[in-house]
Amino acid sequence: MLPFALRRPWLLLRDLWVDRDEPDLAKLRETREPEAFLWAILPHAARTFSSCIILLPSRMARAAAVGYLYCRILDTYEDLAPSEAEGRRLLLAFAQRFGRRPGPLGPAPSLEGANPVDHRDRSHLLLVECCERIDAIYATLPESSQLAILHLVRDMAGGMIWARKAFEAQDGCLKSEQQLDHYCHGVLGNPVAFAQRLILARELRPEE
Repeated sequence: MLPFALRRPWLLLRDLWVDRDEPDLAKLRETREPEAFLWAILPHAARTFSSCIILLPSRMARAAAVGYLYCRILDTYEDLAPSEAEGRRLLLAFAQRFGRRPGPLGPAPSLEGANPVDHRDRSHLLLVECCERIDAIYATLPESSQLAILHLVRDMAGGMIWARKAFEAQDGCLKSEQQLDHYCHGVLGNPVAFAQRLILARELRPEE
């Protein structure tokens, strides 16, 4: 396989013409080689972020793509689970695959009873179905990148579970500045911390 720096121009050009509204799901499903699947599914999961990820330095691009796709899987569990309780169960089960330290991952929980409304939803369900291909890339990343992804997935899932409970109990509202801070940290703070960990290639200090 070509080095990523040589593949980058092709991936950027592909992002200009790929059909995000009606993806070729059969072709995506048949793309079994993990690296090829990673870059083939990314524009259907990340949309505008796909090109941003491709433009990152080679050391960071693969890890950023894996982290983004895992978060897209979390979003899919949240969006398409047939009930609130099932959504929370799926989020927790997916996060718990990662443990506290990098290591082998068990299978991602399957999403049963989903009701996709368009091809975008179907491409996201395909990503859940083929999660083991993303796991195969995760297993090849440096430990610092695995740790960054591990923190991202566990923290994002925890924030999403908290938000689902809060919104459900409070008629879809946040009712204090503290709740708003907690929610914003989950939505924006965790991805920013993930980016910092990738850039620095180490764990963050408290002030960071």
